[in-house]
Amino acid sequence: MVSTNQLDLWGDKLQSKLENGTHQQRQYLKFLDGLVWRANNNMDAVVAVCGERGMGKSSFAITSGILLRRKGINFDFENIFYGPDALKGAVTNISQSRKGAYVFDEMIDLAYSRNAMTTLNRSLAQFFTKIRKMNNIVFLCIPRFKALDPALRNDIVHFWAEVFWKSYAQEHKKRFALVSLFRKDKNQMTDDPWGFDNKYIYKRAFKPLDQLRIMKKMRSYVGCVNCPPLPKPIEKAYEDTARDYLKTSSEDLITAFEKKKAKSKSKVVYHDNV
Repeated sequence: MVSTNQLDLWGDKLQSKLENGTHQQRQYLKFLDGLVWRANNNMDAVVAVCGERGMGKSSFAITSGILLRRKGINFDFENIFYGPDALKGAVTNISQSRKGAYVFDEMIDLAYSRNAMTTLNRSLAQFFTKIRKMNNIVFLCIPRFKALDPALRNDIVHFWAEVFWKSYAQEHKKRFALVSLFRKDKNQMTDDPWGFDNKYIYKRAFKPLDQLRIMKKMRSYVGCVNCPPLPKPIEKAYEDTARDYLKTSSEDLITAFEKKKAKSKSKVVYHDNV
């Protein structure tokens, strides 16, 4: 487990690097300052972090949590939750604390749009509505933003961060990811607070530059930021925890499949001989 001292040490180094970095890196800090402003003004902040697998969604969410520690927001590795099994502990922790940063990884297992109107999704929407006065900052990691349950996407989420490009430099310290940021339209009269009604955004995109050009056309787009990778010790600790969850999730999936298969075999159809 990563200690809070390790998080603070890396957070100090990262803060200094970003303050003296590129415009996109400084914009990343401004985005986090905006989240802190909400927490300090009796509001919550829910950020949907999206992107293809391996792009760095979890890295962006955890890096944000580490930087938020320097700004008076509580965060440690116990604030990272994986899948449905950790939901009970997450609800308990978030509902009893104020001004904390939390990461819900693998939200596709919790808030997938194909599970819309299920008891779990309705409960999640109600939960996030009730805890808004706890002034917490929550990151929900899911591959596709439009796959997020509509009730959560349109009523609960305040910001959308799309991780759309990741560098693959040989040196770890030179790697980074590009993240487009979006803010929800506050107009209560609109049925589409994120701007998906723009036909231009449905054009084909095969390159990161094409993706960025399309995202800039959305009225909810606010800018692009540069996010560095997690340091290797913290990245390894995260990967170990994520691997344990994946193993458990896979075992549950296999068990459910075998039960369904056994149930179908147990059904016997009788035919009358005439």
